[in-house]
Amino acid sequence: MDLTENITVDELRSIQATLAEIKSEMIRKSDVKEIIAQMKHEIKQEVKEDIKQEMQQYLTDRLSLLSEKIDALYLDNESLREKLSKQISDTRKSLANLKETSHLAKTAVKMANYNQQYSQKNNIKFLNWPEKPKEDLRRDLCRILKEKVNVDISPASILGIHRIPGNSGGARPVIAKFVNTKEKTKVIKHRQALKGNFIMFDHITQKNAELIKILKGKEAVHSAWYFNARIFAIRNDGRRYTFDIFDDIDTKLKQ
Repeated sequence: MDLTENITVDELRSIQATLAEIKSEMIRKSDVKEIIAQMKHEIKQEVKEDIKQEMQQYLTDRLSLLSEKIDALYLDNESLREKLSKQISDTRKSLANLKETSHLAKTAVKMANYNQQYSQKNNIKFLNWPEKPKEDLRRDLCRILKEKVNVDISPASILGIHRIPGNSGGARPVIAKFVNTKEKTKVIKHRQALKGNFIMFDHITQKNAELIKILKGKEAVHSAWYFNARIFAIRNDGRRYTFDIFDDIDTKLKQ
C-alpha cells in the first residue's frame, strides 16, 4: 500500500510548512561566504588596530629613548663646547705669551749682540800672524807698522792684545783692542799693505759674521760689510741697506 495514501492533506501541509521553516532557517552558501568575508574583514581590522597600537607604542618608546639620548648628547656637546672654548682661549693666551716671550727673547738677543759688537768696535782681529816663543805682541805690532807702512802707534794706544784659541796646527788668532776708533782706523786701513805679515779685519760677533755671509750669498746683493757696529749691504742696483740679525733679508731687499 502506498504510504502517501495514509497521509492526510493537513499532515502534508504541516510537513511542507515544517520543511519551509527548516529551509528558511538554513544558511545559504552565499550567506556563508558573506559571513566569512565579514569575519575576515573584522579580524583584519582588529589585527591592524592591534599592530597599529603596538607600532605606535613601539615608536613612542623609541622616540622617547632617542629624545633622552639627544638630550644627553646635547648636554655632552655643551660641556665639550665649553671645554673647547676654554681650550681655545687658553691656547690664544699661550700663543700671545709665546709671541711676547719670543719678541722679548729676540730683543734680548739683538741687544746682547749689539752690546757685544759695540764693545768690540775698536778691536782688530789678526789671522796668520806667526807665533814666536816669549813674543811681545804689542811691541811687535808697533814695530811692523813703523817698518812696513811708516805708521807710528804708541803702545799705550793698544789697550790689550792677546791670542785666542784657533785651529790646531796653525798660528792662533790675535785680538787687539785700541783706545779709540781713530787709533784702530790708523792700523786697519793698511790691511792690504800688511798682508805679507798677517790678515786683519774688524772683530765682529759670530751672529754678525753669519749675517754678512748670508748677505754675500744673495744674488741681489753686490756687497756686504761691517762698519761701526752695524751691517750694511748694497743691492746690485746701488741701493744701500742696513741689516739686523733678525731681519727678513729677502723681503727687505725687495723694498
